[in-house]
Amino acid sequence: MRRITVRRPRLPRTRAGQRRLVQALAAVCVLALLPATWLRLSTGDRLRTVADVPRTEVAVVFGAGLWDGEPSPYLAHRLDAAAELYRAGRIRVVLVTGDNSRKDYDEPDAMRAYLTRHGVPDTRIVSDYAGFDTWDSCVRARKIFGVDRAVLISQGFHIRRAVALCEAAGVTSYGVGVDDRHDVTWYYGGAREVLAAGKAALDAAFRPDPHFLGPREPGVRRALAEAEGSGTPDLHLPRAYRSMLLPMADTTRITVTLPTEQVAELKKLTDNVSGYVAEAVARQLRYQLLGADLLRHQEEYGAFTEEELAEARSRIFDDTEAGGSASAA
Repeated sequence: MRRITVRRPRLPRTRAGQRRLVQALAAVCVLALLPATWLRLSTGDRLRTVADVPRTEVAVVFGAGLWDGEPSPYLAHRLDAAAELYRAGRIRVVLVTGDNSRKDYDEPDAMRAYLTRHGVPDTRIVSDYAGFDTWDSCVRARKIFGVDRAVLISQGFHIRRAVALCEAAGVTSYGVGVDDRHDVTWYYGGAREVLAAGKAALDAAFRPDPHFLGPREPGVRRALAEAEGSGTPDLHLPRAYRSMLLPMADTTRITVTLPTEQVAELKKLTDNVSGYVAEAVARQLRYQLLGADLLRHQEEYGAFTEEELAEARSRIFDDTEAGGSASAA
């Protein structure tokens, strides 16, 4: 029987050979880090916090594992951020995307149950049961659920890859990276992202179909229609504001007529309303008193600044005081 011997690789003995080896190793390191560099450069202006992320209709929460049928701590933190955004009125619908490839493992339903326990109505939650990885979730959000703009919620070590892949899939995205304790799982996730960045670059370049595409689903559209048809903003407004908005919510033209002596009183009242409530009122009325230019501003640039809100309020009352009434199409 012939014996097989394996020779150990020999390091080059000449100075020129050693130089070429070092150069080759350096080139390999550079190539390995290129995808991660691409992720950081391409998403630098797309990362936000829960406090300053632009108002967007849909948030996408990516699955991160279950423990005994319940969301893992990492996934629970993502869902907490989504619930906080919903309560603040910054999102209207939550798309939960995860793995349901086995009957005994259902990430989307566990995520839905968690959100409903934390104050998000069941009718505002949409489930994607075939989000087997980040690329699949992004492509399905665009092609199956019709999402073209979204807030993405994940851990900090993953959010850049999520934003880059959803942008490549056609979803204009802002990312919210949830803070977590830097434990073994966190460091493992960060190290894994270096390798996952290479696959992300390939997915963005070649744009393969997800594992399961399927027919279009109207879940997000229906949830948004339900939110729109509720007659009041998603924020919990004072009763006086809710009653004021109800008869106006579905009109395309409104006329406001106020006695001159009531204008000053109404202005004094609204000065005590916080900026986010004033903005919610303005959004629900579709800025009909301010004109279509402000509506386009909201759609293109997101939330208004405090200065813009103050100017908007002053324009409303200036127009009203001028003649005791204001009319807008």
